[in-house]
Amino acid sequence: MNIAEDYRNAGFPTAFDAYFFRKAWHIFWNYRAFMVKLILLTAFIVTFFYVVLDKTIFSQYGQLDLETAKPLDLLYSLLLVFIEQLIFLIPKSFLFVVFIFALPWMYENAEINFIDSLGTGFSKWMPLYLYSALITLLTDFGFVLLIIPGILVVIQFTLVQFVVVLEENVKTIPRSFLLIAGKQWKVFAVYLIKVLVLVILSFPLLMSMFSSAFEPASNYNSEGAVQSDTQLLYSFIEQVILAGVTYFITILFFQLYMMARIENNEIEIVQTDK
Repeated sequence: MNIAEDYRNAGFPTAFDAYFFRKAWHIFWNYRAFMVKLILLTAFIVTFFYVVLDKTIFSQYGQLDLETAKPLDLLYSLLLVFIEQLIFLIPKSFLFVVFIFALPWMYENAEINFIDSLGTGFSKWMPLYLYSALITLLTDFGFVLLIIPGILVVIQFTLVQFVVVLEENVKTIPRSFLLIAGKQWKVFAVYLIKVLVLVILSFPLLMSMFSSAFEPASNYNSEGAVQSDTQLLYSFIEQVILAGVTYFITILFFQLYMMARIENNEIEIVQTDK
């Protein structure tokens, strides 16, 4: 089944305007049952990974004293950060494949079964994971240099995920660069919106976490830390907020991806069988 014979008829935005954002929210809300399941699954898996990694050497890099640390200690900490990111990319890449495969069907108003859709995650998981690992390495290196190069890397590689998952027999990086050409400022604007929304939604949680620092001593364990169940709850809520905003932003980026293909007069863009 060709799910996108005419993308304009599917309601894809052709301009970066109010409709661009309304359409994304319309998709998010219409498939809210699917989105809630995906968000909760993402938050649960990521929180679980945090709990596991927190009991390993990965918790040590946050305790490094920058004033007294040796260069090798700094390099070791950076390596741990990168390895931790690679570990988190394992489930995240899988879930992003599931979501990206579902997006074209959402714009066709098709019925999507969440359990069945999880099977699509295996088809492009490894390619997306490898590209995500490469982008993570380049981004980390860019931020270490002077932050701005890292931001440029994030923006330039934004559409790679859609090319990897939805296209076949293309050179992924040149193809994604072609699609994003002239849209870098729009991508940057979307990232700014993401940061702003995260700050607004996370503010009550941050205030609650801040107030917990002044809890009576009876609420703390022998190491002076807040009881683990409270920490776990905060972490889970934080991941729910982050996952929800991230998936919504992904819808916006998907629309930018489709806008680029419409501008290139590509008629048959995303084809799949249901």
